[in-house]
This record gives sequence, C-alpha cells and structure tokens, in this order.
Amino acid sequence: MNRLIQLVVILSLGVIAAGCTTTGYWTDRGRDAADIFTAAVGKDNGVKVRAGPVHAGIYAGADCAGLRGGEFAGHIERVMTWTREGSFPNVYDVDITLMSVESFKPNEMPTAKLRNKHFHALGVPVFCAGVGPDSSSFPWYYYTQFEVCLGCLRGIRLGVNPGELLDFLLGWTTLDIFSDDL
Repeated sequence: MNRLIQLVVILSLGVIAAGCTTTGYWTDRGRDAADIFTAAVGKDNGVKVRAGPVHAGIYAGADCAGLRGGEFAGHIERVMTWTREGSFPNVYDVDITLMSVESFKPNEMPTAKLRNKHFHALGVPVFCAGVGPDSSSFPWYYYTQFEVCLGCLRGIRLGVNPGELLDFLLGWTTLDIFSDDL
C-alpha cells in the first residue's frame, strides 16, 4: 500500500512539474486527440483512397461539415479565393487520372490555422506533395493521413492519421512532434 501511495505522489509531482495542470495543456491534448480522425460530409462525386501522399481514384469534392484539422465545423465555409488563374473554394479536393490537387484552408476554423493545419497539395498520378500555409512550413501530418472519400452529389470523407496518434501519445510528455500545440 505504501508503494502505491509513493507512486501516486511521484506521478502527481511529475505532472505538476511538467506543466500538465494548466488549461492549455489539457486543451492541446483534446485537440491532438481530435486530429487523429477525419469524418466530413460534402459535395462529392467519385471515389478516392489516400495513404499519405499516395492516392488513387477519380474524385472531385468539397467538404461542407464535419471533423477535420482537429476541429468540428458545422459549416466549412467555401469562400472563393481569387487568383490570376480564376477562383477556387478554400476547401476542395480533385483527383483525376493525370492530376491531383487538394486544399484545406477553411476561413472559419481559426484554431486550425493557428495550429498550422491548413495545407495545399498538388501532384501527378499516384503521388501528391503537400505544403503548409506558407513556404516555411511543412505539413508532416499530411504525409501520415489515411482516408477514403466517396460520393455521388453528396458524399463522405473518413480518415485516420497514425502520425497524429503518435503526436497525441507523445504530447502527454509535452513533446510536440507536429508543432501544433498552442
């Protein structure tokens, strides 16, 4: 019994010393847990399978609501971004036989932006490379995502991210391999 009490005291002191009693610590653990899974619905057509940067399928879609980027959004805003080439929604995903492009930059998810969860990926058949919100960041989480997307006018995106699971587990020790803790 004395050993159990000693263990509880030592673990409690370790948690306090590591800063684990702060509100931010627990909020970050919750966000890291939410990063592990993706479940979104949207305006989708086709089928796509992705394992990190490797992908296959013929698919075009835009998420409208769900859990993505560690946040749940009841409505993922599809504000048009104007460029020289034309306009594009901030959340879209297109896979065809010769090209792939995916962008996740929803404007109404400010916490995802602060945590650098926004990305843009462009590729050729079977391989797609992702870049972060600016040229200095590299979205490692993009390369560890596994997901399936399917739909006909309306569809679903389901995914799991083993890299985010590792980030979640290591986060308990205050290690942040994806630099997404606030």
